Amino acid sequence: EAPDDLQTLLELGRVEKEAGRYDEALKWFQRGLALDPESGVFRFHAGELEYHRGALAEARSHLAEAIRLQPDFGDAHHLLAFVLGEMGLDDAAAAAADRARELNPALGRAETNLSLDAYNPARYGELVGDRGARPEVVKSGYLAGYHLGIAYRQRGLYAEALRELARAL
Repeated sequence: EAPDDLQTLLELGRVEKEAGRYDEALKWFQRGLALDPESGVFRFHAGELEYHRGALAEARSHLAEAIRLQPDFGDAHHLLAFVLGEMGLDDAAAAAADRARELNPALGRAETNLSLDAYNPARYGELVGDRGARPEVVKSGYLAGYHLGIAYRQRGLYAEALRELARAL
């Protein structure tokens, strides 16, 4: 009934993304961008999809534009930190993460929950809840993706876990 309704296009893209149909979701977000090129929200979602697809340069471009359009968009800064980190731009990633935490302190708590510091025996004793001591950190190779996938799964971040486990495979 309203093929150019921006909220409808946004929801259609979100539904496709949640179903794992990233190409279809991207089409909806791109259609929204064609109608509203100054939308930081559509830029953010397009950047998120490109990140999930492994297109880091495209993700970075969309997220940088989302931040230009909406400088206080904490989630865009947060996701940009991940993109920059995967690109090996550690200083820029840290700056983006710091800005995200400034804008939304809850994002810092989310990072702490994913951190391996939660396994630090010096801080928490040998066991933390039902988990054992801190696992060995693997910085590259398939085990890094596997361990990150397990960490995401333990925190209930199933889409992220699936992505990392697929990379490990």
